[in-house]
Amino acid sequence: MISAVGFDLGDTLIEYKDVPLSWKSFYAEALYRVAEVCGVRLTENSFEKGENILCKYNTRINPREVEVKAQQIFTEILSATNYIS
Repeated sequence: MISAVGFDLGDTLIEYKDVPLSWKSFYAEALYRVAEVCGVRLTENSFEKGENILCKYNTRINPREVEVKAQQIFTEILSATNYIS
């Protein structure tokens, strides 16, 4: 007897209107807004480092089977941009 059935909703059962499969095009603006809210001034180099880290964890660019917590990604970005050590 089947107790449960699960589905991956990522375009399997439903589609999200105007949402791209990869969010890479939003990285720069997202980093800018976070920096602005936090009162931090990021250099062009810091933005580039942040975007590269986000790309590293983007499963559309680099598929993986292990889930990565947001805390790990943000900690890596903050460390790379010298805001934490």
